[in-house]
Amino acid sequence: MNYVWQQFKQEVKNWLVSEEVRAEDIVLEKPPEGIAGDVAWPCFVMAKQLGKSPQEIATEWAKKVRPGELIAKAEANGPYLNFFINKEKYYQWLAKEVGECGEMYGSLPKTDQKIGVEYLSPNTNKPLTIGHARNGSIGKSLVEILRFAGYEVVPIVLYNDRGVHICKSMLAYCKWGGDETPETAELKPDHLVGKYYIMFGQKAEEDDNLNDEVQQWLQRWEEGDREVMSVWKKMNDWFFDGVGQTLDRVGIAFEKKYLESEMYKFGKDLVEDSIKAGKSYVLDDGAVEVDLEDMKLGKKILRRNDGTSVYMVQDLYFAKLKLDDLDLDKSIYVVGSEQRYHFDVLFELLDRFGIADKSKMYHLAYAMVNTAEGKKMSSRAGVGDRWDDLLDELHHLAKKEILSRDIDISEDELEDRAEKIGQAALKFVLLNQDVNKAINFDKEEALRFDGETGPYLLYTYARIQSILAKAGDLAYLEISDTNPEMDRILMEISRITDYVERSAGEYNPAVMIKYLYGLCQDFNNFYHQHRVIDEKDEAKRNSRLAMLKMLSIVLKNGLRLLGIDALERM
Repeated sequence: MNYVWQQFKQEVKNWLVSEEVRAEDIVLEKPPEGIAGDVAWPCFVMAKQLGKSPQEIATEWAKKVRPGELIAKAEANGPYLNFFINKEKYYQWLAKEVGECGEMYGSLPKTDQKIGVEYLSPNTNKPLTIGHARNGSIGKSLVEILRFAGYEVVPIVLYNDRGVHICKSMLAYCKWGGDETPETAELKPDHLVGKYYIMFGQKAEEDDNLNDEVQQWLQRWEEGDREVMSVWKKMNDWFFDGVGQTLDRVGIAFEKKYLESEMYKFGKDLVEDSIKAGKSYVLDDGAVEVDLEDMKLGKKILRRNDGTSVYMVQDLYFAKLKLDDLDLDKSIYVVGSEQRYHFDVLFELLDRFGIADKSKMYHLAYAMVNTAEGKKMSSRAGVGDRWDDLLDELHHLAKKEILSRDIDISEDELEDRAEKIGQAALKFVLLNQDVNKAINFDKEEALRFDGETGPYLLYTYARIQSILAKAGDLAYLEISDTNPEMDRILMEISRITDYVERSAGEYNPAVMIKYLYGLCQDFNNFYHQHRVIDEKDEAKRNSRLAMLKMLSIVLKNGLRLLGIDALERM
């Protein structure tokens, strides 16, 4: 849909294009805070071309502007030429398109681009942790944002279900688990698996022979030993059962699932092809190496001198498999920032070996989540919150806060509301920070109903819904009377496509969070200054209600892009 905001910007561009100004030279910006105008054209780019200062250009061109269908006027402000919207016409169109588009308002036209987003990629030897929660929250939100931006998106997960780390929990269970099951232990299935992974680490500190024994178990697994494979299947089943419950709870679903156990042997032919093509070489001891010194990535062994491949080779194969299997135009990996070197090497090798253009690959690197005190979490040492436990605790804390405000709430409503508030609190914190910045997670701070938090967004949306419910159904949306506070909100409502486009283009959900938080602040500023339901002037009352209805649609759509369920009441 060609939204009115896009039409306004196009009208400005059409007016600016001339013999002196090319379309590609026109970059429109939002005027700085405190500067009047709805869109600004910085004149710096044209200064050298026209031989004039940016201030001269802005002043000279402002005198030429005449009102158009959506352009009301233009004014020079230093080096900027600021354009003003014909708001009467603009708001008529805006109200119509928000009402017609509803839950799709703000979405962008469909593209022919197909993007794969691989995220979570957990090991099957332990439950998901708060680190997985950040990964999963970023991945889930990115999928929703990219789809809203018009891309076809395939959510992908790779389960790391083999290797020495998996054998550790298996060996510990066989040695000390007896016949324990999730039912007899009264534990969530994946929590039981994790219990034995932690136990192995503790026992291995006392008995180093366990590290040799677990290597033997890995060898037996690779040989298909019946006993080992039976334990592996049992504990993997427990893991998938438990983790499936967690993912259902937080609304994560994958369209494509891969298992490391089904592909770890593949990729050797890619190494052989690279040798034949002269892209890699065989060392004197028989190992295969590739020289990436020209890219400042050093030298990388691909095949050991015993003939076994390093993990990088499996990733080369998997990258090719995804591109071929799913016909992807872009492949995004949501993986911690400590893996930057690995992905720099992987993408360079994919490109160098002719497997895939590295421009089609992207590593969305994110920093870790620490405790509130800044302590690093380690599931192997048993330090840190499991995702389930954290959700349960936030649920419990949210219930206490709800009951302090509403003691007459029904039990079902209490549980539903507490779950949504708790999840909103967590997801907001995990998405609000720049992905490269580590998070010190504070539960109590995250659950505040005021300030920059998830519950604050939910509370604002619910407050608007309460006002609209009291006012009754609106026959249609019409804006015939505004004030500066309303103008600010309405203009931000119309600019949603800019934020969606930027969030998708930067692969950054934080852009949408900042947008929604700003809208909520704008609403509360408006509400403290103006009446709505008890406003006597009918035109003002109806315009304000229409604006709130439009705002509620935008907030709900935006929350959905963050993986957050809106609440009608708080």
